[in-house]
This record gives sequence, C-alpha cells and structure tokens, in this order.
Amino acid sequence: MSWTWPGWSSWATLLHPPGRPERQRDAHLPSIDVPMLFVQGNRDAFGNETELRSVTESYPRATLHIVKGGDHSLKVRGADAFRIQQELESVQDTVAAWIADELS
Repeated sequence: MSWTWPGWSSWATLLHPPGRPERQRDAHLPSIDVPMLFVQGNRDAFGNETELRSVTESYPRATLHIVKGGDHSLKVRGADAFRIQQELESVQDTVAAWIADELS
C-alpha cells in the first residue's frame, strides 16, 4: 500500500536548538512537495517569528500562523495572557481554513 500525504503541518517547529540559530534544522523542507502549515509562538526559543518567517517565505506552499506571546508550548504569558482564548480560536480558524483551502 502506498500513502499520499495531502499536506504537512508543524506545531512549535524545532528550527534550531535554543540560543543556537546558526544550527538551523530546515534542510529537509525543500523535499516536502505538499502544502505546509507552521503554527509557532513568537517567543519560541527553538525558532521565533522572524526566523520562521524567513524560512517559510521561501516556500510558496507554506503558511505561517503566529501565536502572539506564545512560547514553544504555545503558552501565552505576560501582557498577552488575557488573549489566550482569542489566540486559540485564531489557531483553530487558521487550521480549518488551511485544510479547506489546501487539502480539499
């Protein structure tokens, strides 16, 4: 039996070890020829918004959703903590729209 994957998603991508952005782990991405969805906290020590955006912008089939205030577990803290419900709903909406647009 052969499997065909219609899309690929990554939640809290391990782009690099914390504090070591020069050791990026994205060499495999060019081999992925299906739509890609990345859900990432902008405070993630394994790859922040700027780092993930620079990677995903080079792939026309990549979508990036940023959880504002989110860390590697997508937990929202600090001044953004009051918005956690909004952030979760935004992630749900993004995933649903991505599935509808890219995978149907």
